[in-house]
Amino acid sequence: MEKREARFLVGLGGAFYPEHHPRETWQEYIRLAGELGLKAVRIGEFAWDKMEPEENYYDFSWLDEVFSLLSQENIQVVLCTPTAVPPIWACERYPEIFPVLEDSRTFGFGVRRYTCPTSPAYRRLCQNIVEAMAEHYGKNPVVYTWQIDNELGHPFCFCSRCLQAFQEWCQREYKTIEVFNEAMVLSFWGQTLKKV
Repeated sequence: MEKREARFLVGLGGAFYPEHHPRETWQEYIRLAGELGLKAVRIGEFAWDKMEPEENYYDFSWLDEVFSLLSQENIQVVLCTPTAVPPIWACERYPEIFPVLEDSRTFGFGVRRYTCPTSPAYRRLCQNIVEAMAEHYGKNPVVYTWQIDNELGHPFCFCSRCLQAFQEWCQREYKTIEVFNEAMVLSFWGQTLKKV
């Protein structure tokens, strides 16, 4: 692995969503940001649909253009992985990526963080987009650092995969139901669990 020199960011930073604005406005926005002294922008966390408009087809050309404009203003990039919002093609092709709510309804497309953390399809798609980004931008000097996901965490998912994964984790972590009860202080309000 190539070792990179440590750099420290000093100055004002902010979020930038060029995908929300017409391309013809990017240069002026970035020029004004540079004029105001912005030193870094966080970018990409909600742009999976633009980076991978179809499965296994990656388009970073628009982001390359933005990076070039940022570089001209000496603005560094905090590049974010876009895994918090899979594109609609992924949701339609792999509906098992949606989390299941407590009442057994499926949480659907169109909000933030609509994914099941144990879905093999979701994990594979995340790995694919992140690897493609790393390959494309791994040595780009404008990239100051990476933000892995956006506000880590998922909604609670009550699907059978998540339940099984949680039960297996509890077994590895606590070994017995008695140790689990004690660790979780389940004697409070009489919530002690028993093995069935």
